[in-house]
Amino acid sequence: MSEPAAQTGEQWHGRRGRSLQPRETGTLVTWTLTGPTTFMTKLMGVFLSMDKMLGGDFEKGLANLEAEVEVEAETGTA
Repeated sequence: MSEPAAQTGEQWHGRRGRSLQPRETGTLVTWTLTGPTTFMTKLMGVFLSMDKMLGGDFEKGLANLEAEVEVEAETGTA
């Protein structure tokens, strides 16, 4: 699943995606976030922590992920 990612404030053109792959011991989750890498983006990466900037959003996603995985496992739509 991939969809355009929105960012508040400035306009950002990128894509975000998620895939769920069933495993014997659970589910392998792969999250992606892709977009243009400008000079300013690279400079920010040197001075700012991406984990601090995006970590809260990933934590919110994890909070909802278990229920979504269970539904997909039941319906076979992973």
